[in-house]
Amino acid sequence: MEEKKGQGTLYLVIGIATLVVAIIGATFAYFSAQATAKGDKIQGGTNDVGASLNLTVNRVLFGATAEETAEYKNLVPAQLTLNNEGIAKVINNKCVAGGYTGCHLYKITAKSTQDLPAADLLLQSFNTESVVDTSAWKFVVFTADEATSEAGTTYTVKSLVTGTEAAQDFKTSDATKDAITAPYGYNIHKSEQGTSAGMTANKAYDYYLLIYLADNDQIQNPGAEDTGNQQYSATGTYSGSVVLNAAGGKVVANFNASMGG
Repeated sequence: MEEKKGQGTLYLVIGIATLVVAIIGATFAYFSAQATAKGDKIQGGTNDVGASLNLTVNRVLFGATAEETAEYKNLVPAQLTLNNEGIAKVINNKCVAGGYTGCHLYKITAKSTQDLPAADLLLQSFNTESVVDTSAWKFVVFTADEATSEAGTTYTVKSLVTGTEAAQDFKTSDATKDAITAPYGYNIHKSEQGTSAGMTANKAYDYYLLIYLADNDQIQNPGAEDTGNQQYSATGTYSGSVVLNAAGGKVVANFNASMGG
């Protein structure tokens, strides 16, 4: 693969070899579902915490029309600059460079109808299927401000909550995960001290989940006859879940991807 030059200002570079195979019909995974979950009523004396919880995980759709939105389903390998400015540049460019989509963006919103002294908002799982090189799949969670105008929504990234190192650790570790901050999963709702933060009644707590396939300068969607590159194959699907729990109450929202045709 040729060295990528001249696209540094986009912060998202699509591999040339990948583009060639994409043009002839090969596609990577794409997101196909949204998830919304409301709390099951969990009795706890006089305090029904589960009934007060609400959690949504929604895909951010950049297209103005159904045809434009469909273009954002296909996902090809990309290189991202993982800092506030780099991520803001990517998502404000609608995750697109050279006409191809290099990332998927989801908005996570957690709420409670009652004040909670502590709550865990956990990225409980992130899994891949039919993928040989699982290390190529990455995610980063961040907070951001949104500004909406006639031109669309502009994002200003405020802070990164967890990044690609955590993503890879999560996939290769077992379910006890990060026991210091949560019983399982990665707690993305934390105080400055790193402990579970509280929630104010009826206040929305928003986080953003960015998923991408890291370009590693290899052929990442080799054909069956290309035996020399099968170890780099990252074609497949991904899925995951987000959990909000507090004082025995719990709600879950799932997200997943399926193959394009």
